[in-house]
Amino acid sequence: MGCFQRGTVIPQRAIPVALLVSLFLCTAADAAVRPEVRAELVRRAGESGLSAPQTEAILQRADRIDAAGLPVQVVIDRYLEGMARGVPLPRIEAVVDRLEDRLRESARRVDVVFPADPSAPAREMRRSLIDHCAFALSVGVPSDGLEEAMQLASRGKHGLGEGRAPVLAMGCLVAGGLEPAASLDLVRTAWAHGYRGSDLEQLGRELGSLGGAGQGPPPEVVRHVLDSIRSGADRERLFHHLEALCGGGSPGRGPHPPGTRPGEDPSEMHGPGGPPQDPGHMGPGGRPHPHPHPGR
Repeated sequence: MGCFQRGTVIPQRAIPVALLVSLFLCTAADAAVRPEVRAELVRRAGESGLSAPQTEAILQRADRIDAAGLPVQVVIDRYLEGMARGVPLPRIEAVVDRLEDRLRESARRVDVVFPADPSAPAREMRRSLIDHCAFALSVGVPSDGLEEAMQLASRGKHGLGEGRAPVLAMGCLVAGGLEPAASLDLVRTAWAHGYRGSDLEQLGRELGSLGGAGQGPPPEVVRHVLDSIRSGADRERLFHHLEALCGGGSPGRGPHPPGTRPGEDPSEMHGPGGPPQDPGHMGPGGRPHPHPHPGR
């Protein structure tokens, strides 16, 4: 049951106060989203001129997503970013609809690969991996390829934690324009030769950054990288070579950092959509929202 009865008329200027009362008195018992985050959503919604029912629907959606074991902060960020830019609510909702679809598909694939673990650390690792998988899907990694990338880590001692690197590496390669099949082959080859964690992520990030307008890295560079991996070449030298090809910039720079795509709707961006102090990324009291996951 909603917190505002049907037919209730709330003056526009009273909406923020009424929503805060609704937030903390009517839904606090069942709320899954942290109170300070809910308060920020309410405040931003009031500033954007959203009605009480519209704001309550956003809060309820966030709670449902969180209760389903999905990463909810990325959804909240989409709303906050859209509101900060004055994006109409229907456009924000359309973006969130697609994002939620990717999150649910990602969760399904993660749960196929990794056995359920009810411990709190495993739940958080699962949410984080789902978040990274949703990014990979958003840039064109097919669901089956995503699952195959995770299967590389499924037999490891820390499967859920190790699953992040192949997913992010493949996502960055595909985002940079390398075909999914070739991206998966490169990730498999690197994995077979001992690339794990940050090394595998850096490999995908640096090589993906050479794509240039999404055209993919030059074939000769891909061949050189594969040959270097298979021959056991020094990784630092390989990374230095890739960084030099990128123009000597800092590692990870490029047109497709995790979570962004060229020309997409600003409210859909899965990473910082503006300067660090963009109001869409500010938490209560003007502090930036913490972003525990890379690429956000």
